[in-house]
Amino acid sequence: MERTLFKLTEVAPAYLCLVCKIVLSADQGYAKAQNALGDMYFFGDGVAEDDSEAMTWYRRAADQAFSEAQFSVGYPMAGYRTGALDV
Repeated sequence: MERTLFKLTEVAPAYLCLVCKIVLSADQGYAKAQNALGDMYFFGDGVAEDDSEAMTWYRRAADQAFSEAQFSVGYPMAGYRTGALDV
């Protein structure tokens, strides 16, 4: 069975190589790469925007005590994405 790791949007070949490296590193458990992949999904940077997938990667990095990911887990929950929070 084929496994799809990510959904790409139209990107330059060099960027595609970078995305692949981040995905492979994240899949191997590197917290910094997991957080970067979460950011890519959250902001739709090179991949299709997907909040659920972003949270999956943020949580994996946060579970390893990666502080940026711990912040990122709380970011959408605080209402920033939905506009529920007045900033």
